[in-house]
Amino acid sequence: MEDTNQLLAQLGTKIDQLNTHIKSEFKALNDRVIEVEKSIIKLDEKVSGIDKRLSNEETVSRTAFGAILAGVALSVIKYLFFPN
Repeated sequence: MEDTNQLLAQLGTKIDQLNTHIKSEFKALNDRVIEVEKSIIKLDEKVSGIDKRLSNEETVSRTAFGAILAGVALSVIKYLFFPN
């Protein structure tokens, strides 16, 4: 009977040690998940900034293309209707 009580006490101690170890592992894992979430937030902000810059570049490119086309059209009109 004493052997059984000793074994139960040892098992209880080992279970407590494993529980402590698992809690520390979960805490470390949770800390890493938080770091990854922070990295994702930073990456999302960078992508948003890049998207805004690309949008601005697209606007500038469209405006420049429109100006070139308008210049060509005006040149053709001038050449056809005002040959002097």
